[in-house]
Amino acid sequence: MGTRMFRNFAIFLGANAVLGSAAVYAFNKKYFPPKGNTFKDHIEPHTQLKPISDNLWQVTGTLMNCKDGRNMTVYRVPKTGDLILHSVIALNDEEMKKIEDLGKVKYMIVPNSFHTIDAAVFTEKYPNITVVAPELDVDKINKKLSTHKVDVTSEELFKSGNNFGITLLSSPLHNKNTLSEWVYDVPLDQKDTRRALIVNDTMTNHNETSGDPIVDVFRSFYGLKGDGVYPRVTWMVRYIATYFQPKLVRDSLEHIATVIEKSDKKYEAIVLSHGNPVTKDLPAKLRVAGYAKKVAEITIPQATEKSEK
Repeated sequence: MGTRMFRNFAIFLGANAVLGSAAVYAFNKKYFPPKGNTFKDHIEPHTQLKPISDNLWQVTGTLMNCKDGRNMTVYRVPKTGDLILHSVIALNDEEMKKIEDLGKVKYMIVPNSFHTIDAAVFTEKYPNITVVAPELDVDKINKKLSTHKVDVTSEELFKSGNNFGITLLSSPLHNKNTLSEWVYDVPLDQKDTRRALIVNDTMTNHNETSGDPIVDVFRSFYGLKGDGVYPRVTWMVRYIATYFQPKLVRDSLEHIATVIEKSDKKYEAIVLSHGNPVTKDLPAKLRVAGYAKKVAEITIPQATEKSEK
């Protein structure tokens, strides 16, 4: 009797192991499909290039089998016409041609060590591209690149007085042991009267649903699920990446909101690597994200009703 029970229990465990392995394989194949080593191998469904403002565009690509998973920002330096690509995504020939028609593809910013999915194949397609990354993440990023490593740090390329007119603003994600990234404050015209912010993982601004229930569960768990209007900071960023110092998030986003309010420039947009761009009430929405509260619960000078769709 004991031998039979042991055998049946072993069969039960074996069957569950097989079924579990099959389920994991099917999940990974759908949501994390393997990629080849060429640029073409990395092309997944994506949108067309969309203008955000003068000299600023975005295209949305697939992540976890979700068509609104990640964004690549294309920025054209007003003074030179050179292109800076932020958090690159491999696109089809038609969309890459549109980008090349905008200017010379000269710089690729790898915003942090998590945003390297297509970075290596971009250096194969554009061997003369200058790879830029935050200093604290260079070693981790280089391990994920092929033969073309990081050429220059963000701190060195965009140091004070640089020809780009770009300013680095501190992000709460600035830790060598977790992630390190900057918020890029960029001019949109040659006279530098209008500006925008390029933000990576510090905030997200996804819609309420992705169209995939599994992805929606994933986003809900990690705090990525939003309303597409008010950006938010995930609990992973607010607590884990800051070593349980949420005040770093509040202070960082408050500082950026204050920079916008006190500037004599017009800030037209905050573009994000995940989710919709923010084009209205920028300081207010930075503070909402920083404090993780509804607009009515905190004092925000420029808060308005939800008006972006």
